[in-house]
Amino acid sequence: METVNQTTPNPTNKLTAAVAATAFMSVLRVIVRNVAPDWYDEAMWDALLPIVVLGFGWFIADAPNVAVK
Repeated sequence: METVNQTTPNPTNKLTAAVAATAFMSVLRVIVRNVAPDWYDEAMWDALLPIVVLGFGWFIADAPNVAVK
């Protein structure tokens, strides 16, 4: 079995994008719930979150941070 050495403790770009997308959607959800409650639907926001997270991660380029020996 090959050994994997992670060269840095920093998270990958895709993981960072996923966390940023989750935070963005959480803030947007609160804003919409308070500013435009007619547009707020809990089921829609629950379904939209993974789609937005996938979209953020899909378009972010990731630099390899592991070295396989």
